[in-house]
Amino acid sequence: MENENIDSALSPSDLEHLHADLEHEFHAISNGETRKGIRLEKVFWRAIDMLAAEKGLKPNEFVRQLVVESQRINGNTASVVRTVVAGMLRNELDTLRAVGNETIKRIQKVPVPSFAIDRQKRLKQVNHEFLHVVRVLSGQMTMKVDANHIQLVLDKPIEELFAMLEADESSVDCGYLLRIGQQQRRGQARVICLPVFPEPCLIGFIKS
Repeated sequence: MENENIDSALSPSDLEHLHADLEHEFHAISNGETRKGIRLEKVFWRAIDMLAAEKGLKPNEFVRQLVVESQRINGNTASVVRTVVAGMLRNELDTLRAVGNETIKRIQKVPVPSFAIDRQKRLKQVNHEFLHVVRVLSGQMTMKVDANHIQLVLDKPIEELFAMLEADESSVDCGYLLRIGQQQRRGQARVICLPVFPEPCLIGFIKS
């Protein structure tokens, strides 16, 4: 089955801290005998703290290097800082997504039926063993499987599963209902959470 690439709408959690993130903070950065004042949104200062720590730098030293670079290219300092920070975060996200995709490929090779499902309860990917289960259930061993014809329902709310797994649970067992047309099957699956793939999803391994 091919991945479905359907863009998800922004969720309330994406905008939850918008007003606080938009607030500006002013920092004075020393550069030799001069000091440069920079005003940025709070969300950027938090990102700077994180990125600087990853590089073993103090936040002011991290920004000082960007101030030097902005002067070298005769650019707007705040714009240079925002651009570099956004670019570094984008690169980190790209790396995480690549790791997530590779992880999914490896997971799909396990010798038990498995699936990936997103927060919108859409099947994102399944392995060959899962397809075999679908064909057996439908009674058509040569059928071409279409994701739109498969309904997979977990017996725990999807957000509850994400919350449990993102907190401290390594895996959760839950029931499932698999329906293809008029045929259906109930069983148990072990579910884990993959933070990026390229979006958070649940990976389920069918136990029965």
